[in-house]
Amino acid sequence: MDCLRVIFSPVGPVKRYLAVYHHHDSDTHTFEVYLAQSFDLLRWEFLRRLVNNADMADLAVDEATGCVLLVYEHFLSGKSQWPCSIGVRKYGSVSSLISGTAATTFVAPNTLSKLEGTPSISRWDSSAGTADIWFHHHNTTSNRDEVAQAELSDFPGIPEWNVTQDLGYMATVTRLGATGNVGGRHRIVLPGTGDVMMLQEGNIQPPPILPTKWKDWRVWLYTAHTKTFTKLNVQSHAKSTAFANPSADFMPSPASDRMALFVTYFIFKEGAGKGEGGSVVFYHEI
Repeated sequence: MDCLRVIFSPVGPVKRYLAVYHHHDSDTHTFEVYLAQSFDLLRWEFLRRLVNNADMADLAVDEATGCVLLVYEHFLSGKSQWPCSIGVRKYGSVSSLISGTAATTFVAPNTLSKLEGTPSISRWDSSAGTADIWFHHHNTTSNRDEVAQAELSDFPGIPEWNVTQDLGYMATVTRLGATGNVGGRHRIVLPGTGDVMMLQEGNIQPPPILPTKWKDWRVWLYTAHTKTFTKLNVQSHAKSTAFANPSADFMPSPASDRMALFVTYFIFKEGAGKGEGGSVVFYHEI
């Protein structure tokens, strides 16, 4: 279950959590996006395959309408190789997501490069047909991955995809040590305050950045109202160092009536402690 993203989706009084994630199929040599469910956030049950030839998925539910938005890195050729762009699917409900019945699908045009991916959802309003989606693109001038954002409007219908580069944001995180590729980020809304924070992955590899040194991935926390970054000192039992593809969300704890902070990372094998390569998930009650 690589790079999973989780939402809280109860079944009546029963607490349930849904996750999208990707896995590489060794028979077809492609990445696939899957859906799973859990009742304790730690043990997961496979439900279905959602998208072929895709990876790096994220999802969000519009609480006002119940509609679900799924975004993912969509490969435009076979064998999950470049070019890639952002794929978007709308589901009329969580039940439709579980059954795999999408109401509409949109593949965004490549606007900055032929390599655009690791999307995450910042905002989703199904009634207005709009969403803000973060993603990364490969800047051929700097020869590195950098972040950008897109505003999706008139979706469904005749979708419009308006992209802007986050140049100031990039300059700051680069100055703080992310001198290599800068990729996926994930939005966090603090309960009770509405304050926004983000987890941002970045590579500390100095130029030249090719080939990529996978052991050099790190994670920063960005605080929106102060526009400041803090490099996280993520600690694991076996002292892994290469943490990437972060996500964090507040949701009801499966073990009590309290809220919990649920966090995921992906640990690259080149920077993994003994037995720790792959996805790590945990939650902490607050």
